[in-house]
Amino acid sequence: MEPGSEQVPGINRLFTDVQSNYWAAQMIERLSEQNIIAGYPDNTFKPNNNITRAEFTRMLSLALGLEQVTTGSQYKDLISGAWYSDSIAAASHAGLVKGNSNGEFKPNAEITRQEIVVIMARAMQDEPMSFDGQKTLFIDDADIAFWAKAGVIAVSQKELVGGYPDRTFKPNNKATRAEACAVISRYMDDLDTRE
Repeated sequence: MEPGSEQVPGINRLFTDVQSNYWAAQMIERLSEQNIIAGYPDNTFKPNNNITRAEFTRMLSLALGLEQVTTGSQYKDLISGAWYSDSIAAASHAGLVKGNSNGEFKPNAEITRQEIVVIMARAMQDEPMSFDGQKTLFIDDADIAFWAKAGVIAVSQKELVGGYPDRTFKPNNKATRAEACAVISRYMDDLDTRE
């Protein structure tokens, strides 16, 4: 073993702030090793920081191997040539992400948990997604937006996302970097089992 390469017990070798027993440590490590996510210059990952719409879309686009689209943006608030523009264009072209009624994508807005599951449900497009007035198993089911209900049902049934120990989903909570890694990593596992 080379000097300096020793593994410190309980510390993830990739990021100093992700303990090896952290609930999403293996998923974060997996996506980092596949160059789907990156940490910060100080060798941290900041797993509990919120994630933006652009960051999540970039991660999903890379995880799915979407061909990057370099055509002009259909969203008026995207900056041409920005680090996220090709990934958002690819995900939009694939039907995974949409903008708002004003033609904006809002790339720097923090994404909510229910927005993530709707995007993930679109990625699972080979599976039927219907709502039919069903309720989820979460005790805060009434807080889940109508437009997100079918997505929450589909994605939670696939166990790509779960609730909190108190049986809530907290649909309007901002998603964290760790939660985004978890749902994408679980989706990749699901795809692997289909092949």
